[in-house]
Amino acid sequence: MFNDLATYFYHAVVGDFEDYLDGLKSTTSGMSRDVRKAVASAEALYHFREHLPTSSSLTRRQIATSYCSDYDLLGDVVNAIKHKEVTHSPNPKFKFAKDIVEQIVITFYEDAEGEYKHVEKAVAINLTDGTTKNLEEVLVNVMNFWQNYLQSIGIIHNKKSYSISSSSQPKLRVECNDGKMDIELIQGLPFTQTCLLQKYDYSTGKVEPIDLTGSDFRMNIYKPPVYEVSFSITKDKTGEVFQKTVNLSESETEHLKRLKTEEELRAYLNEIPTIKESFLQLAIEAGVPIDLSKEIQLVPHPAVGV
Repeated sequence: MFNDLATYFYHAVVGDFEDYLDGLKSTTSGMSRDVRKAVASAEALYHFREHLPTSSSLTRRQIATSYCSDYDLLGDVVNAIKHKEVTHSPNPKFKFAKDIVEQIVITFYEDAEGEYKHVEKAVAINLTDGTTKNLEEVLVNVMNFWQNYLQSIGIIHNKKSYSISSSSQPKLRVECNDGKMDIELIQGLPFTQTCLLQKYDYSTGKVEPIDLTGSDFRMNIYKPPVYEVSFSITKDKTGEVFQKTVNLSESETEHLKRLKTEEELRAYLNEIPTIKESFLQLAIEAGVPIDLSKEIQLVPHPAVGV
């Protein structure tokens, strides 16, 4: 599958890792997308040790004690993912796969105009000592270890260093998204989402968690809007206008949003049965003959995004 160790490292290990980081930049959460990508990266980073040449092989203990302590924690995470819970470690730092959770992090800042906020995503792991850790930090530390080690043994020539987002400097208002995050879920399936509220303390230069003791925290989830398709028929002799509107389904709306050109949009609209049926009904009401074997000349409105 891969020609050599360097190819495997960049295509599989680095590839899965950067897919995870790219996913965190999205402003859509839910469907366990970020957890799945984090798991794929964790497994690739941990098991990469098994691909090392014999002359440069390392044990889990050697890596954890001499190079990167987070590699041992990553081992517990990967073991829990495979077996549901850690099975062969006497004192694991992490134990249950269910304790890998997607997290929405909302940070509040302030300037001369008042308070503003920024929302971002994270994948957190709940450790056995009762604390929570951002899995990105663990993955970044292990990735940086592999970059350094592979360069030292001549497998790669140019290492790349990664870092997690720093919270030591406050984000400017123009850098923030005002706390906007879309959430996707499937009706009828359990939905779990954790949320971390924090505030930048300008006196200490640190981000501090907000104490919600005694607070009533609520989140509103709204059904996503769907597109409407409106069309009309005008009788030439009388000037009378007949109109009708069709609401597209959520899946039709989402498909419509992905189309790039007016031609693609017109072709797709002509494929939707409810549009043709409604247009036929409108033609009957108007007393105008319509040949539905031919494409309806629908003109997309700029609001649909083409």
